[in-house]
Amino acid sequence: MGQLNPPLLRTLLAACCCSLAAGWLIGIWGGITAMPSFTAQIFPTHHTRSSSNSQAATHASYYCMYNDQILSLSGSIIYLSALPALALAARTTHKYGRKPTMWGIAVLLVAGAALGAAAQNLAAVFASRALMGMAMGCSFQAPTMLLCEVLPRHRRGLGMYFYNIALSSGFLLSGLANMLLQQPAWGWRASVALLAAPGLLLAGLLPSISESPQVLLQHGKDAAAAQLLERIRPKGSDTSAELAQMRAAAARAAAAGRTAQRLTSLVKHHQPELVASLLWPLVLMLTGLNVLSTWTPNLLMALGAAPAFALRSNTVMMAVGLAAALLGTFVVERVGRRTLLAVGGSVIAASMALLAVLLAAVPMGPALLPVALVLLCVNRVALTCTLQPLAATVPAEVQPLQVRADTSSLTTGMRNGSSFFVTQFALPLLCAAEWGLFLIFAGCTAVGTLALFVLIPETRGLPIEEIHLAWASHWLWGRIQRVQQRTAGSFAAPAAPAGSDSSVKQLAQHGSQSCQVTVEMGSVMYQGSEGKA
Repeated sequence: MGQLNPPLLRTLLAACCCSLAAGWLIGIWGGITAMPSFTAQIFPTHHTRSSSNSQAATHASYYCMYNDQILSLSGSIIYLSALPALALAARTTHKYGRKPTMWGIAVLLVAGAALGAAAQNLAAVFASRALMGMAMGCSFQAPTMLLCEVLPRHRRGLGMYFYNIALSSGFLLSGLANMLLQQPAWGWRASVALLAAPGLLLAGLLPSISESPQVLLQHGKDAAAAQLLERIRPKGSDTSAELAQMRAAAARAAAAGRTAQRLTSLVKHHQPELVASLLWPLVLMLTGLNVLSTWTPNLLMALGAAPAFALRSNTVMMAVGLAAALLGTFVVERVGRRTLLAVGGSVIAASMALLAVLLAAVPMGPALLPVALVLLCVNRVALTCTLQPLAATVPAEVQPLQVRADTSSLTTGMRNGSSFFVTQFALPLLCAAEWGLFLIFAGCTAVGTLALFVLIPETRGLPIEEIHLAWASHWLWGRIQRVQQRTAGSFAAPAAPAGSDSSVKQLAQHGSQSCQVTVEMGSVMYQGSEGKA
């Protein structure tokens, strides 16, 4: 923590407010839908059916207690509403910077919490969830970009793990709020209203934080970027080499052109970064993370737990997850990303497989609950220590500046799109496949972990603007790049739009020994210190 001075700590706290709100929003819904006062008012049909199921429970009715598409949609709508918000956020973060998107997150959180707390019918609940879903979607985009750009390279993983701690804290706070407010008839309204707190805190912090140096360079504010970099690094540090890397990245970004040109460049010249952007969030969601975060109380009630026990158990599981996230901060910069991935993926897959075997072999009932809870806690520990923070860290740090806003939105879009389908169909699939649902999660985790381990190189400790050099030494991507070099002769970026040559030359004239920028015919070509494209 010695390299995190007050300006960096304020930026980290602002990003953590976004992550806290996202975890709170994801975790709150299962507990609220387990409250009889909420279901009686908002889901009266489901309230009647679940009461009759609990009175005459059979093996099948346990699994099918929450098989309701409207109930599922009320949980998954936050991911669906995040998708259009991300399309706007991609443009905003690229053109105006990261802070405007974070202001939007604060406004949407407060508005959605106010609407949800006053909701009188299902339509108002859906509208509230949609507003806060838009905020949640952007919370995995602009804040992670800002953190990866401003943190020192040897503290980038640690900072992203604190972002993960805030996410786990949101899960825990949602469980605590639901557990403490389950009895009053207005308890669910108070639980929703509390979601405004991180939005208000974020709005209070934003005026005191700065944009990243990369954004300032893209806007032609070279002197301001140099001053900011000196302010956010330890006193007396030599920032000239890091600033030169950022200037070279800004030169490439200036030549990248409009959105269509950037996306074309992404597909043609940045296939490994594109794969990392899409594969990491997909694998994370196929572990069942959001299903367990959202529907754990409902799953425990489906196994025969009383509502009060289900809410307490959910809180215990979230507390265990938070403790694991804190533990992860001590190992993230000591152990490589790939090692954490291999260990975490193995434990997650094994815990889900064991839970499936247990449910298949042991008769349904309260006697099953303690062992099921232990396995769910083991799963939560592995997720919050490894795959959950890595899925935010690695896609954010591997992207080149010229397409960083676009790929960040693609990553978050994949995360929310896959979350929508998994969350929407998890409860119906539980009814159809019963214990087989957990076996599906185990298989998807095993296959996804293997794919990530094979396709993504180690990134720990690398400067963010030179991580692209790691792909050149990768067994697969290095071979593909060499073939492309022989075919095209270079990795020249698309021609810069008319009028941009002067800004490219102005940025490119600041060279360094670690990077070289060549301006030729309106294109920018880059070579690292080892001469690899």
